[in-house]
Amino acid sequence: MNQSKQRGAALILTMILLAVLSVMTVSMMFLSQSETWSTANYRLMSQARDAAEAGVNKTAHFILYSYNPPQTPAQVALFDRTVYPVTSGNAPVVLSADPDVAPNYPIVADQTAFDTAGTGAKGTLTAGTQPMTYESTARMLTMNMVTNSVLGDKPALRWELTSGGKITGIQGAEVEISAIIDQPMSPLFGYAVFATYDSSNCSTAALDFGSGATTGSYDSSAVVPGVPPVILQTDGDVGTNGTLGTSGGNTTIYGSLSTPRTGVGTNKVCDSSDNPLAWQQSSGTVTEGVIKLPQALDYPTPPAPVPLPPTGNLNLNNNCGSLSPLSCNYVNPNFTLQPTCAASGIPPAASPTCPVGSTNLYPDITVNAGKKIHLGPGTYNFNSLKLGAGAELVVDGGPIVINIAGTGLQQSAPALDLGSGIVTNVSLNSSNLTFMYAGKNEVKLSGGAATASVVYAPNADIKFSGGGTFYGSIVGRTVTVTSSNLAINYDNKLKKKFYFPGQYMMQAFTWKKF
Repeated sequence: MNQSKQRGAALILTMILLAVLSVMTVSMMFLSQSETWSTANYRLMSQARDAAEAGVNKTAHFILYSYNPPQTPAQVALFDRTVYPVTSGNAPVVLSADPDVAPNYPIVADQTAFDTAGTGAKGTLTAGTQPMTYESTARMLTMNMVTNSVLGDKPALRWELTSGGKITGIQGAEVEISAIIDQPMSPLFGYAVFATYDSSNCSTAALDFGSGATTGSYDSSAVVPGVPPVILQTDGDVGTNGTLGTSGGNTTIYGSLSTPRTGVGTNKVCDSSDNPLAWQQSSGTVTEGVIKLPQALDYPTPPAPVPLPPTGNLNLNNNCGSLSPLSCNYVNPNFTLQPTCAASGIPPAASPTCPVGSTNLYPDITVNAGKKIHLGPGTYNFNSLKLGAGAELVVDGGPIVINIAGTGLQQSAPALDLGSGIVTNVSLNSSNLTFMYAGKNEVKLSGGAATASVVYAPNADIKFSGGGTFYGSIVGRTVTVTSSNLAINYDNKLKKKFYFPGQYMMQAFTWKKF
């Protein structure tokens, strides 16, 4: 009897144990399935997030490199910049490659390019066998016009970029990411010297300082004419998208070097992997070290002179030659040239362009030895300009803009050659004399006792000859400063002049929807 009861109890316990094991098995199965689904969902969400990030990157790339901001007054007038966000036709300005978001951009070509698969802001990616798509929008938040007498007025923009990454199928996923990018206003002449070349050929240092050349700084607003300015052994900063080369024991950059490159080498431009170095140091000193730029600086090409000057050689020697008496007056040894145009204002403000039909246009001018050309406030359009040995360019007031066209020049001919002459700007206010050149022919400069100007030739190779001092700032493709003991002193006043829209910077990055 007792054995029978024990067998019955054992059977019941066995059945209970089997039931418990069955429940545990089912639970483990569901747990395993949940883990599998959770892992799969996480993978899908991660892939969708990757697609959305790719969309934001693609959209930012489009804005940086393919987008054409409004340039003309008529184009700018299509946007209401007085409200936030910017509107057009009383609706927010939106570039859209997302079918769920209606575009509203008044310049059709930009919207069409933005909504093009592959090159625009939408596309398809593949993760294994699973296709992923991204569709993006760009909403213009602000448009601030940057007034610049060198490059003209330019818009500085702020955008909200939004991209949705999607995976469709039995198991789908969607992630939305948003980023804010904007353009800070930057001084066009923020360095004593800046070279735009990236030194990618591994043989050319974009900046080449030698033979005891130095940089420093001064304040032109404190200059007393006829009295040498106070030179500071600081703020003589230089920059380049490539490599700085220094040689000569006394060669000194009294300031910093800014470049997106890294590393220092001796007698070499690139490292063993052919990556350009920041500094090729044979000898010489950079007193405030190297500052790494987050990206290369993009200096815009200046506009071509308007109207274009004629071509053809004209020597200014003992008369004005073919120039009109309204353009040129000669009283030995002085030539006085009239501006191509003088904008309204007292004194007349220099302008990068002149009204169509403006006269006083200058061909390929050579100022012969011992002669002087006097310029007053306004804009002067030359095809090319050369100062002969001892010839002098005299600034009789400012601001002055000299536009160089360089049309039809032989490859070896300098577009601007001041190397054998003298520039006299007794105020040492470098912003009173601006040289602008968009082309690739060489530019030759020299120093002097009162040589003060700003030179903007981002596509040209610039070389100095002779010693002395240059006051102001220079932007060129490459800049060679190997004249004996030449000093380039940066005008600190330029930090508050000639602003232009700088490089886009990312200000925020947010995952908006999962």
